[in-house]
Amino acid sequence: MSDPPLPEIDNISFTNPTDCGADDGTITIAASAGEGSFEYSIDGQGSWQSTSNFTNLAPGTYEIWVRNASGTCSVSGGSITLSDPPLSSIEDVIFNGATDCDVTDGEIEIIPAGNGVYQYSINGSIWQDTPLFQDLEAGTYTAFIRNADGTCPVAWPASIVLVAPDAPAILAVNTTPISDCGQMDASIEIVATEGSSSLAYSIGLGWTTEAIFTNLPSGTYQIAVRNADGSCQVDFAQAVVIDTLELPAIVGVNIQGPTDCGSTDAIIQIIATGQHPLFYSIDNGSSWSANAVFGNLVPGTYDVMVRYDDGTCSIPFPESVIIAALEAPSISEVSILPATDCGVDDGTIILTASGGSNAWEYSLTGIDWQTSPVFNNLAPGSYTPSVRNANGTCATAGATITITAPAAPLLGTAQVTAASDCDTNDGTITLTANGGSGTWQYSLTGVEWQNSPVFSNLAPGSYTPSVRNADGTCATVGATVT
Repeated sequence: MSDPPLPEIDNISFTNPTDCGADDGTITIAASAGEGSFEYSIDGQGSWQSTSNFTNLAPGTYEIWVRNASGTCSVSGGSITLSDPPLSSIEDVIFNGATDCDVTDGEIEIIPAGNGVYQYSINGSIWQDTPLFQDLEAGTYTAFIRNADGTCPVAWPASIVLVAPDAPAILAVNTTPISDCGQMDASIEIVATEGSSSLAYSIGLGWTTEAIFTNLPSGTYQIAVRNADGSCQVDFAQAVVIDTLELPAIVGVNIQGPTDCGSTDAIIQIIATGQHPLFYSIDNGSSWSANAVFGNLVPGTYDVMVRYDDGTCSIPFPESVIIAALEAPSISEVSILPATDCGVDDGTIILTASGGSNAWEYSLTGIDWQTSPVFNNLAPGSYTPSVRNANGTCATAGATITITAPAAPLLGTAQVTAASDCDTNDGTITLTANGGSGTWQYSLTGVEWQNSPVFSNLAPGSYTPSVRNADGTCATVGATVT
């Protein structure tokens, strides 16, 4: 009687699990000799199977045995250890959020704990060979690492949150204009809400933490705010313009003098231009008016100025404005020629004037005026001569003057001596006179005159005696005598 034949283990092959935690390892046993058919065990003879291939094995150490199919002659093949792939791990994760609003430049860098060759992911589905992830949007990410062959992924325990900075908002821009021409004192105030940090402000001249900009000249300013770290610049919708205050310009001054001597009706009209409504002054800025025309002025010196209606940008006229008073003429001499005879209106007044405009008009009534200083055909009487400038101004009256006429003599008596006989021409008429010039001439015909009041050798008949002054003026006719 002999022992059953002993099996021989020719080969043991195995494959490790394909991934960490995977139960897909295999062990295959090749045996010969013995009875020719065998049973196999990998758990130290705890269990047997007729097939030599063991699958779906977890990592671990397996005791290999082979026996005849009859259950005899167990032979040990030693132990086989199935191992997981090496497990990777993450030592640290370094990350930075977006550097600016609306920018996708966030970064995540996965630092492995070992020196192996790995792949990396930040979402568990897309993998890359490099540990640095760039150009990332704000959001939540999970870091993963695995072996280069794709096995054993490991997640970082904490979520990674990439944060984008918050943008500030400009609520208003308040400006204060330049206070006066030549000044640089405008201001701009930016009113804004904070973003992700305190703010920096700009009007196009650099950045500052102050929201109010002072002592500004005129110009165009670009308003912007950003976070203090330089992120999320927000530009104001439109440029802010600080207007230039330009001095008004006095184009001219029109003067209308007084209409007459002693009148207070002179006028000054200021002609000026400017950016804004204007105010005007003729007293060097002591008082101002929105009306460019100043009336009811007396002759004198006026200092003209112009400014804007808000009180800015006063400018003087370069020279004083003088309203000259009208000069009145005067009567320097009066020549009078009396009437040449009684009842004759041929008196003459000749006026001589000086001063004023040196061209005059003359009057004896103050109503009717003429350019000639000679007044002819005047009746005897009193006259008040006047002179005025040729433009009708500044009438000046002189002293009252009188044009005289010769005094008419009066015929007194006519003493008649009749002829001594018929046909005898020896009658006489003797006249007496008084008044007039005191010396007279006499006539019985009104044609022939004599110095003697006695008319002799008269024929009988009717005679009309007359008397006149010795100079031939003022003949007076008496009653007819016979």
